[in-house]
Amino acid sequence: MKSISGKYWEEIKTEKRLVDKVKVDHNLNTFQAKLIINRNFTEEELLSISNNISLKNPFLKTNDFLSACELLKIHITKKK
Repeated sequence: MKSISGKYWEEIKTEKRLVDKVKVDHNLNTFQAKLIINRNFTEEELLSISNNISLKNPFLKTNDFLSACELLKIHITKKK
């Protein structure tokens, strides 16, 4: 796959069974599970990461974000 910057990227193949196991065991999505497998995290590292991380979107409740959502809704309803 070619990116906007002109670099070619290739996805590293991982076993689907292993990805599914990590997803279920640690309540992650597919992308996160593949990253963890490819970077060879230990079980101890995974537990410390999952206990300490809280991902929050700082832009979720800002006025700009909310007004953009409203504009998008208006635009989508006009297209129908």
